[in-house]
Amino acid sequence: MIFYLRMHCFLALTLSVVFFPCEGNSEACTLSFGELGEGNPRAFFQQVMPGTATLGGVGFQLTEQMLRVRAGSEKTLHFPATTAESIHFLHFTENAGDRVGSYTLLYEDGNREEIPLQNGISIQDWWLTGPLPFAAEAFTDTLGGIHTGKSVSFWRFSVRNPRPDVPLCGITATVIDPTVTLNILAVTLDHDRSERIAGIPVWVPGMDEESFILALLEQPEKTGEEAKFCARLAQTGSRKCIPLLASYLLDEETSQGARIALEALPYEEARNALRSGLAKSKGAVKAGILESLGKSGQKTDLPLLLSALDDKDPSVVRAAVLALGKFGGPPALRSLWHTADKASEQCLPLVQEALLACTDTLPASGRKEAFRSYRQYLSRWSDSPGAAAAWKGMLLTGGRNSADLLFQALMSDSDASWQGALSALPHMNSKKAVRRAGKALDQLQDSRRCALIAVLGQGKNMSALPFVLPWIEAEDQQTALDALDALIQLDSSDAVPALIQRAVRKDGAIAEAALQALASLRASGTAAALVRYLDHADPAVTETVAKVLELRREDSVAPELRRLVHHRTAKVRIAAAGALAAVGNASDAALLADVWHQSDSPEDAAACFSTLQKLVARLGSDETYIQTLAACHARSNTPQRCALFSLFGTVGAPQLLALLGDAAATGTPEEKEAALKALSRTRNPDALPLLQALLKSGISDTMRLPLIRNMAALSQADEMNDAARTALLRECLDGAKNLQEKRILLSALNRCSSPDALVLAEAWFHREGTEAEGAVAWGTIALALLDTNRTEISQAFPALFAEAQAAGLSANALEPLYRVRKILNAEAVPGKSLRFKEICIDTAFRSEGIAIADINRDGLPDVVVGDYWYAAPGWTAHEIRPPGTYDALTEYSRAFAVFAEDVNRDGWADVIVVGFPGAPVYWYRNPGKTEGHWQEYLIAVEACGETVLYEDITGDGKRELIFAMNKRITWLTPGQDVTAPWIAYPFTHQLEQFALFGHGLGIGDVNGDGRTDVLSTVCWWEGPTETTRPDWTPYPADLGPDCAHMLVYDANNDGLMDIITSSAHDYGIWWFEQQPSGQALPSFIRHEIDRSISATHALIQADLNNDGLADLITGKRFYAHGKEDSGALEPALLCWYELQRDMQGNPSWTRHVIHEDSGVGTQFEVCDVDGDGLDDIAVSSKKGVRIFLQRRDSSS
Repeated sequence: MIFYLRMHCFLALTLSVVFFPCEGNSEACTLSFGELGEGNPRAFFQQVMPGTATLGGVGFQLTEQMLRVRAGSEKTLHFPATTAESIHFLHFTENAGDRVGSYTLLYEDGNREEIPLQNGISIQDWWLTGPLPFAAEAFTDTLGGIHTGKSVSFWRFSVRNPRPDVPLCGITATVIDPTVTLNILAVTLDHDRSERIAGIPVWVPGMDEESFILALLEQPEKTGEEAKFCARLAQTGSRKCIPLLASYLLDEETSQGARIALEALPYEEARNALRSGLAKSKGAVKAGILESLGKSGQKTDLPLLLSALDDKDPSVVRAAVLALGKFGGPPALRSLWHTADKASEQCLPLVQEALLACTDTLPASGRKEAFRSYRQYLSRWSDSPGAAAAWKGMLLTGGRNSADLLFQALMSDSDASWQGALSALPHMNSKKAVRRAGKALDQLQDSRRCALIAVLGQGKNMSALPFVLPWIEAEDQQTALDALDALIQLDSSDAVPALIQRAVRKDGAIAEAALQALASLRASGTAAALVRYLDHADPAVTETVAKVLELRREDSVAPELRRLVHHRTAKVRIAAAGALAAVGNASDAALLADVWHQSDSPEDAAACFSTLQKLVARLGSDETYIQTLAACHARSNTPQRCALFSLFGTVGAPQLLALLGDAAATGTPEEKEAALKALSRTRNPDALPLLQALLKSGISDTMRLPLIRNMAALSQADEMNDAARTALLRECLDGAKNLQEKRILLSALNRCSSPDALVLAEAWFHREGTEAEGAVAWGTIALALLDTNRTEISQAFPALFAEAQAAGLSANALEPLYRVRKILNAEAVPGKSLRFKEICIDTAFRSEGIAIADINRDGLPDVVVGDYWYAAPGWTAHEIRPPGTYDALTEYSRAFAVFAEDVNRDGWADVIVVGFPGAPVYWYRNPGKTEGHWQEYLIAVEACGETVLYEDITGDGKRELIFAMNKRITWLTPGQDVTAPWIAYPFTHQLEQFALFGHGLGIGDVNGDGRTDVLSTVCWWEGPTETTRPDWTPYPADLGPDCAHMLVYDANNDGLMDIITSSAHDYGIWWFEQQPSGQALPSFIRHEIDRSISATHALIQADLNNDGLADLITGKRFYAHGKEDSGALEPALLCWYELQRDMQGNPSWTRHVIHEDSGVGTQFEVCDVDGDGLDDIAVSSKKGVRIFLQRRDSSS
């Protein structure tokens, strides 16, 4: 079955019902809904009367009840077991969705059969009248009132019982669409086995896709999807679909789909349908059929194509010409040449195209005819757009003459012949052709020569090698570089000698490219050729080859490199050692050390020593390597030991550190200095005791500072516990000789997180010269200890903070202390201790959304309301765009939501403005220090829904816009070009309630799977692993009336996420308690929080009183719909609701009024505006723009 409906767990209402016979048909009976019945059909259709009626060709017994199945639920009718051939439903939906649900037939033997319900196929919204492919329009009525004259309908849907001999005992009606209500007026069972009733096919469970599509196509009423369904038969059709396709072939709207299917079906009947259709058609339909026949290549179709050349319709003639080109073969080719002789100027390009296409199709046996055709083409139209293709074809079919023709084409001044030759050459396997092309290189200009060299490389014909090789010596740099690239593609070890000679010169880009070419060759024998070259080459060549071997990193050459490190020439030894360092193993360290010891000059020694460094960089602290270094140390002189010490520090092995310690204590002055430098750079924390001892031993001041720096760095190692770290730094600080050393060590104290470290930091804060470092250390440590040592920190902080401020420390030094102050200020207090200081920024109605951001980068938070931004601290207004003037009682602003974001990542906060529902969304680029209106960029052409979110829905740490577009909830993010409209990812089915306005939207992890879900009032969508998917799984949920922001929070601390909402245009704030259940789908019970304020059109959750529980902040949206909304004229309160829980975890909320004449808009902000660690509130509404700074009673 082509419609697969995934089933979820639903609440089932199961009651027993009876059935009674239909009048006039003793074998038919209509089921009674019994206690399941609700509602009256006449609420929808005033002219429907109870009683017996034949509707849609079937008899039904109508009553004053219906069976209503709401979104996300199911109901089961149980009845005495009875057999039936067919089941007939009278039904319709409210709020049609893509997927509706299903009927499931329940049998006495326990089996069941599911019948899918698909919108527009077997059922329809009552407002969308007209017949359906599998449902007859059974009744039509017209509405009155404000919808006077509007037609409405319900439908009769009939199903063939797949098991007529097994008694039926029940039918389950299921709705999975989160917006749909299914209404069933009646269900009749009978023994009718008709395939059609009143012209509408009966649904046969399990029907194959072809049968389903044919049933759709046979309907008298058209849906506009017929062409698509016809084309689908190309994959699923059989002989039985051909007659219907033939009828659709002649309809201009469906012809393309029909012929796609017919040309794909492997039956002669399909070919005959196309041929027959050609005689009956004209215009675009006939042209399309000619195209299909042209693809066949069947000889019987050729006369039809040829006759079409004489058609009076130019479009048909053009189609015939192109079809002959695809058809191919000598007869078609001759006809096309005949047509070319009389073709009009407008038609000639098509004829030329067809001639080339037709000639290309000639078989190998027709090579000579193809050659003649290409040559004739060029003789007539040498300058046409197809001339290059004709040259290519002629060269590929020229036989023995191809090489000479190729040379002629390459030497011609014609661009067409040149391009044709370049296109043909890679496909010409003839050595003669390649040699002729190679000989042409000497006679071409540089640009053409480069292009030909590149093509010779692409052909990978080894015959080109002797012709390409000399050009690596070209004076023109580009020619030489292109020749080197071609050699890489030819990939022959025969090129090795020439490439080596070119690389040896070391004269810039060409030599370097030759070196890279040698490194890139992968032909078998290349490495062997390079090694062979070493034995008979001069030192410069040997050095180059060794460098190439180093780049190639082939283990197989290691034995030869080991031999070469004993070469009589130093440069060869050094080069071989360098290559061996790249491919050798730890045992080669001894060999490399020997080469180093035997160096004749300081320069050679430095080069050889670098090979030892390369080896350690590759192998790390290999034990063999370590032992080799230790042995090397024993037989080295002082300069060699000083060089080795840098390696000892890098490796950091205990054995090597001990040697460094001995040298620092007892070595020569040169060895001491080198050892101390190595110890100042080692990254092994095991060196710390050695460093401590050296600092106490009285080393020079110039060497102390590097050791102090390294001690500070090594003390940060993860292996060191906090107590050891603190003790080490305390001892070092006590022994520090100057302020610089002390400051370095105090900076390392930041990593500690113990009370001892806090005491140590405070002590050094009080000492002269280290106040700043001590303050940073104390603040950083205190932040780590606040959870465990809050009392001690809160007692010490006031005096220390005051002293730090009085000392005039920098903002950077004070920053950790400010962070500590924020956390200490944010102590838990009862809600009654909170009060708010009002800052009125603007009394005018500017917007119903607001953002807080540092717009001018002065370190202070500014306020943004769409048309304006207000600069702190004086709140001077600056225009972002030409501002509007809005009457709060009669108009809306152009900013329903405002968000700050650095969209173009230039370091300046930009502004995103969402306007009236359905209006475009824009972002405005912050001009920085430039005055004037900001540049506007489109994000989306519409944003529907009255609540727009800017949250991280994908889990990547970046926020995305979330709103409805095209009736689907969508998230959007900028692409690489941030000035272009943002990339939109719709993820829900179409939701009629979000066609323009729409209420209720939120995100959160509803089911606790760690991914972000999305909520509406009727459904929530489970966040998938791949958030870009367009089909997030919907789960029906009754989450109350129209609301604003929907919050996901565990209100009662039971481990299950609940949902909190507030009424957008009526009274009410609610929480929906998620019920513990073993079922896959969560269910919710609604509880009221408050209903004293209406139109709470924005809702935010924040822990205002820092008691660990998230409180609610909301308010009235004044005059949201003028006087129409409930409580429209009541005060515009701004409130917060303090959450508390009793011993059992039951939540309750206490309302606290923040302001009595502010309210909220459709979006507002809760954040720390003044930097004191307490959440403040910023609102912009019809009452103006305000900030409310949180303050606390001193008694708290």
